Amino acid sequence: MHRQFIISVIIPVYNTEKYLDETIQSVINQSLDFRKNIQLILVNDCSKDKSEEICKKYYFLYRENIKYISLDHNCGVSAARNIGKRMADGKYITFLDADDLWSKEAFEKAVLFFEKHYDEIDFVSSNLMLFDAVNSEHILNIDLAENKILDMFTDYSCIRTNCAACIFKTEALRDKIFDERQHYWEDAKFINCILLNKKKFGMIADSTYFYRKRFELDSATQTYEQNMNHYINDLQLFFEDLYREATVQCGELPAMMQLLTAYVVAYRFADNISIPERECEQYNRALHKILECIDDRYLCETKNAKKQIRIAMLSFKYRFDIREKVYLKESDFYFDSSKIFSLKENIISVWNVYRSDRYAQIEGKLSLDIKVKYEIIITDGEAEYPCYITEWLGEKVLNAYGNNIWRLKGYIAFIPNPRASILRFVLKIGGQRQTIPCCIINKNNGRIQSINDSFHIDEEIYKRENQI
Repeated sequence: MHRQFIISVIIPVYNTEKYLDETIQSVINQSLDFRKNIQLILVNDCSKDKSEEICKKYYFLYRENIKYISLDHNCGVSAARNIGKRMADGKYITFLDADDLWSKEAFEKAVLFFEKHYDEIDFVSSNLMLFDAVNSEHILNIDLAENKILDMFTDYSCIRTNCAACIFKTEALRDKIFDERQHYWEDAKFINCILLNKKKFGMIADSTYFYRKRFELDSATQTYEQNMNHYINDLQLFFEDLYREATVQCGELPAMMQLLTAYVVAYRFADNISIPERECEQYNRALHKILECIDDRYLCETKNAKKQIRIAMLSFKYRFDIREKVYLKESDFYFDSSKIFSLKENIISVWNVYRSDRYAQIEGKLSLDIKVKYEIIITDGEAEYPCYITEWLGEKVLNAYGNNIWRLKGYIAFIPNPRASILRFVLKIGGQRQTIPCCIINKNNGRIQSINDSFHIDEEIYKRENQI
């Protein structure tokens, strides 16, 4: 007879000897008593380092709680998770990566939330904190003051992509498996196909999943763009299955699933990788088919897409350079009815101010590569001084499948008879005038010092005396 646990933790293990002890300890040291409530399933996916020794050490220490499986050939993370899932005896299941960590009270808080809302949801999720090589919050983190049930329709922007940061009801996974054909984004598909059942999930506000960004680029997510299989097969597998499940459950591709797909696609346009010519046409057809299923607003709303990526995706979707058709409305640029970017998105920066008794020379960077006529001037409220657009050397041009879609530019302006006056940048386009907030760049570290509607040519952070 199987012993019943509250939660089963499945850890696929592959060459993680440097991190595995710390990961397992984050499970053993949970505030939810480990010996009474937690089952740990270690699936060694044919590791070549000392991961097996670490797994066996903990197995012999906690035989009642730990199952250890050693595979005789490398099957991949999806197969390892599926094998572990079949062996799970817990009421709940979570899939922990072998180099990551859970906060101490995460399991206890998840179980308490499930007890209150068991019939309403199939999983709970937590925010991610990146650590090790990078220390920051994840871009998709949700700012909540307290635990909450989120609705797929009203909270469509709260997309989930990382299954390791989720805890699932075991009964909700009975007929669900990770797609072993897919090497990347398989966990995002897994989560969202489950979400389509109840169309709601729980968000635990005060627990954290710690996601390690390694200094050495050897984890799957940090090396995915080097694998051409990712480009040829995985995007289609991700989208086709998600689309099929969504249309069965909802009759359409809901907003959250469109935004999720836009999030995945945006990384493609940011990747610095070349597709072999013989495969490029096939891939482009598949990508275009996917983009046609996503409303423009979600291509513009996805949090991981800078303005140039939004323009690239829309240009690819419509098969022409949309920079020819953008227009300014108040302080925002639009294509058709979709807001693409704002003048507040670090459009212009002040890098240098050279001073002499005769004039001041102002230089900086301009990130406004559009194909409609415009002019940028500097004004002190009385006189206007033109900014002359130049090439900004040393910056990479972003290419979207052979097309130049965004080029950073520079500018230079001359202010005669300078005095300690407050200046501001103004964009003149289509009969409109809009002030452009400017980024002041610190001359000592090259970082943004401040973002203001105006700047002072005597600011010490960037001025250079007597260099003209």
